[in-house]
Amino acid sequence: MIKILALATCYNRKEKTVSAVNRLVSGNPGISFDFIIADDNSTDGTAQALSGIPDVKVMFGDGNSYYTGGMRIAMAEALSQLGDTSGKSGSESSAPASHASDSPASESPASDSSAPDSTALVAYDYVMLFNDDVEFYEGSIEGLIGKAEDTFGKGAAYDGMTQQRGTEEAAPERPEATILVGPTCEADGVTFSYGGVKRKSNFKPKFWRIKAGEGQGYEMIQSSAAGNGSDAKKFVEVDTFNANCVLIPTELFVKTGNMDKVYNHSLGDFDYGYMLRKKGGRIYVSDEYVGICPFNSNKGTWEDKSLKRSERFKKKESIKGVPFGEFFHYLLKNYNILTAIIYSFSPYVRILIGR
Repeated sequence: MIKILALATCYNRKEKTVSAVNRLVSGNPGISFDFIIADDNSTDGTAQALSGIPDVKVMFGDGNSYYTGGMRIAMAEALSQLGDTSGKSGSESSAPASHASDSPASESPASDSSAPDSTALVAYDYVMLFNDDVEFYEGSIEGLIGKAEDTFGKGAAYDGMTQQRGTEEAAPERPEATILVGPTCEADGVTFSYGGVKRKSNFKPKFWRIKAGEGQGYEMIQSSAAGNGSDAKKFVEVDTFNANCVLIPTELFVKTGNMDKVYNHSLGDFDYGYMLRKKGGRIYVSDEYVGICPFNSNKGTWEDKSLKRSERFKKKESIKGVPFGEFFHYLLKNYNILTAIIYSFSPYVRILIGR
């Protein structure tokens, strides 16, 4: 049986969080799941509800962790139990950060009896990063792994280059460390929302959000709701991902370490995909949706052109926006110094000219 250690962060979405966990377990009976979930001081009883579910370990933030900080809490606990006791982040930067993951996280006393056993953690096939608001389809994770084995060969997470079974077509070169991304869709079940991320340029920080089988860009996928054609690929290689549903071989997860401590909310998952690749991983996104997760609208964000310029500037620099220091760090780390200098200022130009 495949074993997965699934990691997520949550805040005041009890019904959705509990539903995501239950859907993963009940919908994939051929997989043994353990969970580590960071609750960022929810006030709606999320932690208590999770603590009542077998094989779920709850960690706590102080209410200021946000997405990336919350994921670091869960990932630090996973790394500690898997043998990397440092739980280190992927940046040596000393940039200040005021989120809970930079201080010791506490675990839920109620969850101790059902926590994953440290001796069993070494046997995990994958560490899974997931969003707690995904409505996972029945059999979606079993299907994602089965599709990888059908495409690349049995034991797809660990094989080297293989050939696609039953055909003469050579599968993509596949090193031991291979990451599988399960794309998500809108409530209509056909319109793409999140998945793989492909660069448009090695200089401009522009990208497509994509899944295999439908075009090459987010715009093309949105307009192609009819489904996959007969020539659709089962997987396509991408540069990074939205971490709504990502399966990472355990050895690669431990080798890569934690998300970069510079980020508070956004950019953490994009950056982590690049970190995994730098450690030898390759990222493949599937052509089948694993569940429903509507795309977040830019209404009310710094990109909302209907807002006043002053409000847009304020929202951009907020924790849930794209603060200058975090964005500059991301561009410098994953592109180059010239890109960082030019494009860290370009959002301000967009706001000034009303774009």
